[in-house]
Amino acid sequence: MTSYVSLWLGVFPDFEAVDQYMEVKYTEDGDSIPSDFEKDSRLGYYDRVTVEKDWMPDAGDEITKMLAGFSYDDQIISQFMGSKVTSRYNTMILVYGYNYYDESSVINSIDSKSYKIDYIGNAAYKHE
Repeated sequence: MTSYVSLWLGVFPDFEAVDQYMEVKYTEDGDSIPSDFEKDSRLGYYDRVTVEKDWMPDAGDEITKMLAGFSYDDQIISQFMGSKVTSRYNTMILVYGYNYYDESSVINSIDSKSYKIDYIGNAAYKHE
């Protein structure tokens, strides 16, 4: 079965900041409060357990090297080989089973005082 993964690259001070950015909180009644990532990018429904993220101390601009080691990297890396990035990034966020292009209002870039994040694109992958 073919599915999509949506990719964001960013710049954060450390992994803890990425974790906090992605953290979903809950009310006393158990209702979820969207993460800052969900709010910034205006994500529609997605399965929160299908997210992979990483932070590295040295920023880079080679997407293919940054994606090595993520799930389905053998399938998705080749789809980003021609992608040129104009910034150096130290954070990768991948949302599997989600096609961000299908959203009505795609947010391409978020630039905050403490972080920056750019939507890079989608890649197709086949999962077992």
